[in-house]
Amino acid sequence: MSRIGTTIAAALLLAPLAGIGLGTSEARGAAILQQVAPTAESYVPGTDFLAFAEIPPADLTASLQAVDAGTADAISGSSGCEASDFAGFTPGNIALMARGACLFDTKVDNAAAAGAVGALIFNDGITADRFAPFLATCGGPCSLTTFVLSYDLGTTLLALLEQQNVTMRMAFSPVPVPEPGTAALMVAGLALAGAAAARRGRRPADR
Repeated sequence: MSRIGTTIAAALLLAPLAGIGLGTSEARGAAILQQVAPTAESYVPGTDFLAFAEIPPADLTASLQAVDAGTADAISGSSGCEASDFAGFTPGNIALMARGACLFDTKVDNAAAAGAVGALIFNDGITADRFAPFLATCGGPCSLTTFVLSYDLGTTLLALLEQQNVTMRMAFSPVPVPEPGTAALMVAGLALAGAAAARRGRRPADR
């Protein structure tokens, strides 16, 4: 076995020897957000949007519909906080809402109850630190696939909806990652195995 193979094998063997399982987490994952129509455009994770924690996997394309979000020049942060905000909402659409006034899970659950297939919640821009997308949670598993948008993207889409229909694609696939304890264990194992391999490499060759 090569030194690399030996190192990897040693790291994997350390976990059961220590009585610790190789746990994983699916809190993070790969997210895609695209405008399909009227213009094809792909958005950048971390810059334009971020996925909520604990959202269901999805790959959906649907019409975008603003939910009592005001206008691009005067947004309403209470959008989605009341079931009545969804009066006239078309089931099967993606709900576009602004941040503010109530908990995220309230907005998302109301959207789900109205028949939305996904939710986009944009930052409200009321202070300098509320423009970029941010890590958000429903306080547990979200009832819909939900992304946070930057203020700039949210208001751009809101303005576009005032003029024409918009179709969006949302996709999310969970990616299992090691739990913190498992990751630390593997790093330690790699270090130990690497040191052992280095010592073997310094020995004289067998004669």
